[in-house]
Amino acid sequence: MSFLFVADDATVWSPSLRVGQVFVGCAQALSEAVEVEPGFVFNSSDMIWLHIEQHTAFVDALTKIATGHHPVFANLARPVWAPCVVMLRRAGATIDVADSDILKLIETYAASMPQ
Repeated sequence: MSFLFVADDATVWSPSLRVGQVFVGCAQALSEAVEVEPGFVFNSSDMIWLHIEQHTAFVDALTKIATGHHPVFANLARPVWAPCVVMLRRAGATIDVADSDILKLIETYAASMPQ
C-alpha cells in the first residue's frame, strides 16, 4: 500500500504507507513546535491534499529551523522539511535555497521520493 500526497490533482509524493504515516506524524509534531499548520487536508487515511499556501507557510517556518543555528533542532526538522520542499517544488512553487549543502540534501530526498 502507498500513501498519496496530492497538489492540484497531481501526485507530488507516493511513499509507502508506513513512511507516509511516520512523515505525517513528524510534520504534525513540528507544526505544533512552530505554531504553523502543515496544510494537510486528509481525503482518506492514506491520502492528503496539500493546501499549497498553508504548506508554503509551514515550509517557511521550518526553513528558519532547518537552516538555523541550533544544531539539534535543525537536524530534527530537516527530515520533514526536505520532503516538504520537494513536494512544493513538484507542485510548481519556487523555494529558494542558497546553501549548497542544504540544496544537495533536498536533491537527495527528491531522488528517493517516488511520485
